[in-house]
Amino acid sequence: MEIASGLLGGLGLLGILAAGLLGFVTLLILPFWAILECALSRRTGGWKAFLLVLLFFTWGLGSLVYGLFVTTSKLLRIVTVLAVVGVLAILVPSVISLLAGAGMHGKLYAEQVRQENQELVAQFQPVAISSGDLEAFHALHFTWGGLGPATAAVARFTGAGPDLDSARDTDRGVRQVAFDRENRRTWALTAHEFGSIEPASGRFMKIDVDPSVGDFSWPKGIAFDPTDERVLVMTSHVYTLFYRFDPRTSEWERLPVEIRDLPLVALTYAPADGCLYALEFRSSERALRRLQRFNTEGASLGPIELHPAVPVPDRADEGLQLVTSGEKLVLILPPLPNGRPGAASRTYVVDPRTGEVFAPGAPSAAL
Repeated sequence: MEIASGLLGGLGLLGILAAGLLGFVTLLILPFWAILECALSRRTGGWKAFLLVLLFFTWGLGSLVYGLFVTTSKLLRIVTVLAVVGVLAILVPSVISLLAGAGMHGKLYAEQVRQENQELVAQFQPVAISSGDLEAFHALHFTWGGLGPATAAVARFTGAGPDLDSARDTDRGVRQVAFDRENRRTWALTAHEFGSIEPASGRFMKIDVDPSVGDFSWPKGIAFDPTDERVLVMTSHVYTLFYRFDPRTSEWERLPVEIRDLPLVALTYAPADGCLYALEFRSSERALRRLQRFNTEGASLGPIELHPAVPVPDRADEGLQLVTSGEKLVLILPPLPNGRPGAASRTYVVDPRTGEVFAPGAPSAAL
């Protein structure tokens, strides 16, 4: 089937190129022929002048219409008809062949992806860790629909999962949060904006970014540093940049770091070592394979390989979260594609010293 898809696609592409070449030659020659035929024809001066001007300004399209319907030359009409029929006779089956080959290739690729996903899931057997070993933390509790988060709530989590009594619904567009334990304040990011979440209503309250710090686009991660009581925001598109916000003065600072071509999402501050951690993730990947570690000035301290690699569904970057729980890091991920609509996120634990991934509770709960 793979050979057939390549053959059909190749033949279709060659046919389209051939049809394009024939059409180019036709439109290169036909306008001059049509203009010459019109100029030498026996038409009256006014009508002839009008046709010549029209042919000059419409060129290829005009010459086709002229050759098919207006010309008095039988030979020109025959050549025009043969050229149009020839191009269509080559082009139509070539397009059909190309589409058929592309369709077969798409099915093969989808089957390959499905098999690779199954292998990743089958190989993902993290060691179980007691739920009681995790300290409580705050994060977003998503439920998932067919195309992304169906609901979002800020909740207190334990090793057993979200405490639903503590959950407060928030705007569905919120993607990342960081919790200030001392002041009981939740900082948040949407796909493009920075702000905080009003405790009583759960409403996202936008906070403007000082334009003097430069471009602030594609925010991907947020963390709170309790040492100096500032919020750190990471943006990541072509360049990864770090910003620092002081809630006491509303002052912004851009850290002097620019990291190119390192796609990152989710950010957390670990008090145990005073470092920032982020997930390295490209949208085309189907597994999380490493963390990146930074100091609080944004300087890279190198990658940490995750083992085993953690399978994720397509377009998972919208639902990836990384939070701190004591000396451990916690991954909160979207459900795998075989999950039911309304399913909750998956939770895993990472030891930042070794990169080892654990599953809270029984290993069977990991899938």
